[in-house]
Amino acid sequence: MVRSLDSDGHTPKDGAMAQPVNPKLPVVVGAALAVLVLLGVLGGGAYLIIREYRQVYVYHSVEGRVLASELSTRQIQSAKLRPASYTPKVSYEYLVDGERYEGNRIRLYMENSSSEKSMARMRDRYPAGARVKVYYDARKPSIAVLEPGFTVLSFGLFFVGLLGAFLAAFLALKSRAGRRAAGP
Repeated sequence: MVRSLDSDGHTPKDGAMAQPVNPKLPVVVGAALAVLVLLGVLGGGAYLIIREYRQVYVYHSVEGRVLASELSTRQIQSAKLRPASYTPKVSYEYLVDGERYEGNRIRLYMENSSSEKSMARMRDRYPAGARVKVYYDARKPSIAVLEPGFTVLSFGLFFVGLLGAFLAAFLALKSRAGRRAAGP
């Protein structure tokens, strides 16, 4: 009787025959995972674009007042090229249907930067006591921003995901065409 060896060179237990492993399996699994990641990036970008669209075209606006304005500094450990990160911190109050709300978002997705000067300029647009236009979600007035709009991040994620999806589809079609040309 001839016995098969498994991938480690051992005899399978219980006298079972070793099953051959499809050599294309790791490639297929890797491709499937890459497609899932790209679809996640595409979906994440689309989600951000939809939220930003709502800010620009659906949010209501009301006058508010800046309560405090400062520049937050965070030291980045072991960062040789970027020793500190700066973020403007602005808090403001506003009224919706007679109810008082406080907000702290300048933009829906606030960035930070290693440029103290650019973040200080953003902070300086909102000095304490200043009257500001606050954009809020009418369905949930506690969600508000001072600067509604689209970000590079949302479009970047969306287009990277879209490009990846087209590339994956192209490679899949090319692979399929190559298998057909090779014949059975």
